[in-house]
Amino acid sequence: MNSNSSPVEAAPAAAKAGNRRYLKATLAGGAGGLIAVLVFLLEQRPELAQVLIERILVAWGPQFVIVLILLAFLYLLADRYAPRLISAQRETTVALQSLANSVDRLVARDNSFQREQDVLLNHVARRVEALHKLLENHHRALNGHLAQLSRRGKPGRPRPPRPRTAL
Repeated sequence: MNSNSSPVEAAPAAAKAGNRRYLKATLAGGAGGLIAVLVFLLEQRPELAQVLIERILVAWGPQFVIVLILLAFLYLLADRYAPRLISAQRETTVALQSLANSVDRLVARDNSFQREQDVLLNHVARRVEALHKLLENHHRALNGHLAQLSRRGKPGRPRPPRPRTAL
C-alpha cells in the first residue's frame, strides 16, 4: 500500500489479486479435469472417447471454445469493473440519501413556517372579525340613538307643533 493511498483504495486491489488467484485456480482445475476425463476415456473406453471427440470437440468445439472465451471475458470484465461500479453506486446512494435528507429538512421547515403563518393569520383574522362585529354593533347603536334623538327633537327645547293639513 502506498503512503498516499487510503485503506479504502487498497481494499479493491487486494480483492483483485485474490480474485485473479481464484480465476487461475478455477481455469487450471477445469482444464485439468477435462484432460483427466479425456485420458480416462481413452484408456478405458476408446469408442466412447471417439464419440465424445467427434460429437463434442469436432461438432461443438468452436462454439464451446467461443463460449468459454466469452465466459472468461465476462468474468474478467466483472472482476475489473465491478468494484468501480459498486463504489460509484455507493457514492450515488450516499448523494441521493443526502438529497433526501435535505428535502426532508426543507419540507419540515416549510411546514413549520406554514403552521406559524396559519396560526398567526387565523388569530389576526379572528381579531379583525371580532373588531368588525364590535364596530357594527356600535354603528347600529349609534344609528338607533340618532333615530331616537331625531324623533324627540333637540334636547332641552320643545318641539314645534306639526302643521295640520286639511283633509
